[in-house]
Amino acid sequence: MATTRVRFQFICQFGAVTFERLHDIPRSLVETASENGDPSDEYCQSWSTATRLVMDEREADCLRHSSPVCACGLPAITTSQLPMPFLDEAEPRVVVFVEPLCGQEKCGTRVRQETLRMMSGPRGPDGSPQYTDPLVVETVMSCKVCAEAEGVKKCGRCRAVAYCGREHQKQDWPIHKPGCIPWAE
Repeated sequence: MATTRVRFQFICQFGAVTFERLHDIPRSLVETASENGDPSDEYCQSWSTATRLVMDEREADCLRHSSPVCACGLPAITTSQLPMPFLDEAEPRVVVFVEPLCGQEKCGTRVRQETLRMMSGPRGPDGSPQYTDPLVVETVMSCKVCAEAEGVKKCGRCRAVAYCGREHQKQDWPIHKPGCIPWAE
């Protein structure tokens, strides 16, 4: 598979700390990004797979550059990473927003909801959000259990996680239920 080297910009602590790394991603992601139109299910799956590999590889860097505590005050043991592609630019890049998490489902849901709200509005020249409107957000979500991106449906209550089908939603419900916070309109 042909690849292209892309710059990943990690933004931690609300922009107070940033770091960059170069990663090879499938060239088809960059070439397809320059075309207009909605991404195909195949593109979404390829994007999900490629970014998941990068996010997993950079988890330790993200933890090291982030605050040592979750927003709830408990020690951070992991991070939430939201990659935003800017692959149609002259120099393709991916901006990754990073937030420390304590590992509690409720904190993860809260962060995903806040991130979806933040990312739903138009962007400035630097890619930063200008305002929020949760009804406009278009993001590639993958199944919380198996990472499948095709045909996933969001949790009807929190809208912050997605599942590929009833089986995985049912399987994850005991874990997700305590942290499933209703989406506030």
